[in-house]
Amino acid sequence: MFSYHLVHGSLDIVLVQRRLGLLYRPRGKGMKESNTKAEIKAFRERWKRLNRMEIEELRRTPPETKLKQFFTLMGWARYFGWEPGLARGEDEVRRRWNRLRQTHGIKKAH
Repeated sequence: MFSYHLVHGSLDIVLVQRRLGLLYRPRGKGMKESNTKAEIKAFRERWKRLNRMEIEELRRTPPETKLKQFFTLMGWARYFGWEPGLARGEDEVRRRWNRLRQTHGIKKAH
């Protein structure tokens, strides 16, 4: 599961993970090898809290910001040469949408 938090307009994953105690800590010499049920439950609760924070943040994000983020991701796809991979399967998606429209009697908007 991957969650993030925007801090001053940029991703700050480590800050949130550190606050919630979610950072990976490799087990070294002298550390116990297993967790107690209480530790596991606390860990899961922290992740649930982080996910609730993320959902709330996404709800508060204005559509303009989401659109800018989308265009940024699409720009990365173009820059890194991923566009052909994104296009694969496009025809199948169109066929599925058309089938759904026909099934539910929805006319295609032009």
